[in-house]
Amino acid sequence: MTDLPRENVQFYPRPPALEPVPQRITIRLGGILVADTTRALRVLETHHAPTYYLPPADISATLQAAPGSTFCEWKGTARYFDVIAGATTRRRAAWTYDRPSARFAPIAGYVAFYAGLMDEVWVGDLRVLPQPGDFYGGWITPNLEGQIKGGPGVSRANSSDGRALGRAVPQRAFRKGKPRPCGVVRSRHCRCSGFIA
Repeated sequence: MTDLPRENVQFYPRPPALEPVPQRITIRLGGILVADTTRALRVLETHHAPTYYLPPADISATLQAAPGSTFCEWKGTARYFDVIAGATTRRRAAWTYDRPSARFAPIAGYVAFYAGLMDEVWVGDLRVLPQPGDFYGGWITPNLEGQIKGGPGVSRANSSDGRALGRAVPQRAFRKGKPRPCGVVRSRHCRCSGFIA
């Protein structure tokens, strides 16, 4: 069984850190294994679930360029992909940095996936929940603690940069129920309105 050390996202660094991932990463879409690697890297940033980047050689899905781009003050300009596996297509479900800043040069060309748009995402034998919200692409594993950006129902006043902070998913979320597309387990507390974009 995968044993990840406890990590509090509030103590992740800013500017973010980049580190190798020793666990095997697997992703399924449309019943097909679309990524399988032991060479992933992850970015750790204050109040974010880690974002995992996979080498393109370990991705078997078709990645079709999608319109639009975004800019990260730390990594640079990201471009997006539709992810295609057999008859299943998920729009803007992955992204890459072709020419990231020098600090993040190792992720150049590596691909990150929105966990909430895939059927299954695993870090070792631990199933991932997506970071809440419609923008962030972090992966929540049961070892994470602290407030995670993007969650519903959290006051914007809690964030030093004016963005809403989320809440770490309770440990019980990994044992009961099926996560909704936003990563929140269906319950009387859920205010989710549907799929992330």
